Amino acid sequence: MTQATSRESSGGIADQNANEGGDAAAAGAGAGAEGATRERMHGQDSPLLELTETATGTREASTLPTDKQAEQTETRNGNGDGHAQTSKKIVPEGEAGQQQQQQEQQQERADAIDRQATTLTSRLRASEADAERLLRVPRRNIRMPNGNAEKQQQRNGDEVGTVVVAWGSPDILSGIVLPASSPLRGSWIPQGMTCAGREFWYLLVMQGMGAALISGAINFGIAVACYKHQIGTRIWPFEPLTVAGDMGVTVIIQLVISMLITSALVHADVNAGPVAPLSHPWPPLLHLPSSPTPSPSIWGMGTGTGTSTSAATGIGNALEMGKATGKSTTTCCFWWAIRSICTGSERDNWTQRGGLSLGGRMQRVLWCAAHGLLLCALLTFWWAWPIAIAIVAPIYEHRDLGIGGSGNGWTPCFIKLIFGALLALLTNPFMALLAMGAEYNVRRAYPDNPLFLAQPWGEENLKRWKNELGLGLGLGL
Repeated sequence: MTQATSRESSGGIADQNANEGGDAAAAGAGAGAEGATRERMHGQDSPLLELTETATGTREASTLPTDKQAEQTETRNGNGDGHAQTSKKIVPEGEAGQQQQQQEQQQERADAIDRQATTLTSRLRASEADAERLLRVPRRNIRMPNGNAEKQQQRNGDEVGTVVVAWGSPDILSGIVLPASSPLRGSWIPQGMTCAGREFWYLLVMQGMGAALISGAINFGIAVACYKHQIGTRIWPFEPLTVAGDMGVTVIIQLVISMLITSALVHADVNAGPVAPLSHPWPPLLHLPSSPTPSPSIWGMGTGTGTSTSAATGIGNALEMGKATGKSTTTCCFWWAIRSICTGSERDNWTQRGGLSLGGRMQRVLWCAAHGLLLCALLTFWWAWPIAIAIVAPIYEHRDLGIGGSGNGWTPCFIKLIFGALLALLTNPFMALLAMGAEYNVRRAYPDNPLFLAQPWGEENLKRWKNELGLGLGLGL
């Protein structure tokens, strides 16, 4: 029920209880139609101000005539049940009134921040309700530019000291090194991807079966040109051609070319949005050093957890080495090589638009090719070629596979087709996962991951990310 108040004037007390019912009905209709808030402000022996706050938050002030200062202005907001709520605030006009009004507005903003900080949903304006889905995995098309390393280094140098940027890499945030026992290392099962999700089918169909068809077709075409009209082709002899040697070379060349192509395609898909990165860096090798030595080096993947010299104190700080802490130089280099070879990074993204000089782009091309070669040596060649030879040699070792022989020259072609297709089917999805699980891609989509918040500029990245998505509401959240 609407409350009615009275105010003592020079002539006495004006009783308005008789008009209470009519005022309540009029206020209820006005609140439903306009949704505006009217506040009466009362001061000490001062004229009264009437503040009108619209639904958009705009406040308008006007001074009431002296003969109307005794009138009552009620704030009525419809609460959905047919009743009205009333509130009254009175402030003096002039400097004292303005100060009191400013304090009141500051308190209202502080209360709003407290209320909005309680839940995620309360942070979102009605027009931004759709942005809530971006806080769920998988996150696609979330662009947080890496920026320019030199400018970022200069901007943040006074806070964290000198930062050594990995060669060919504009992202100085990569290269987190965790203690070996840290629970943030992650799992060997890729996180943020389900069997029913788009990313799973992207790996299976596009990067698995699609790559197998393309690689098989290319290998078949090359084999036709080499073997179809050749006489005396056998498995082992180098003269005129050796099928076993060709299969060994195929492993090396195919992985180098596949790494260049797959990295370019997957990084582009992740950055453009059709494919989401994993929600945690993969493989979980963040406990291995990202630099071959505790001293800063251009060979490091980045220095997200270490600085060379503090700009404030001038005291040098060694880089985190994780599992290699306190070990010999050889051991440090070994574990650094394992992490560099078995994980993806921004250096594999050699087709990135903007932020790269010609020299930096060429460095990335060279690294990506070397990455494929090292993957071949460390993870592929030692099992792919022996298994293939173990299957083919017992069947065709003593046969002539050339013109006039077994298959009339077609047998080596189909051997290479099947071998190239199976090799792509087994290796290309792994290369794609390296790009999807690259630390810098995960950071760009999930800056609120606890793994990144504790690192230099982690909170800054999170604030920028929220502002870009409209989740900050200008409140610095």
